[in-house]
Amino acid sequence: MSAVARGRLASLALLTALLAGSCALARADGSPPVGGEVPSTLELSLGEPSAFRRMGAARRGDVYTATLPAEVTATDAPTSLSVSGGGDASFMRTLRSWSEPVSHGAARVRLRAIATSARALRNQHRLFVVTLTAGGP
Repeated sequence: MSAVARGRLASLALLTALLAGSCALARADGSPPVGGEVPSTLELSLGEPSAFRRMGAARRGDVYTATLPAEVTATDAPTSLSVSGGGDASFMRTLRSWSEPVSHGAARVRLRAIATSARALRNQHRLFVVTLTAGGP
């Protein structure tokens, strides 16, 4: 066997020994090594909204509400789900807050609109903004 072949064989044996040692070390306590960084995650999924239904009366007309399901995943805390808009620029309401990281947290977003009638409500276009915010260290 040539010197080059013996050198390659020795390198391969050393590499095999190192790999076997690291595999044995990882399996010694039965769990994989722990550590590293995890990127922040902030996810909001909204479902189909219900139809608007009349819920009462106000000075300017009837009050209609609808709901839509929401699902929240956030690795940073605290996390807040809020809604604003609907034709009223001053309207903003926090719907739900989480003080810990959350995975697939369920919530319901309630939308509110005022119109003179159901027909008038159907002819209106309203923009509701649903916001998920998170803060952390």
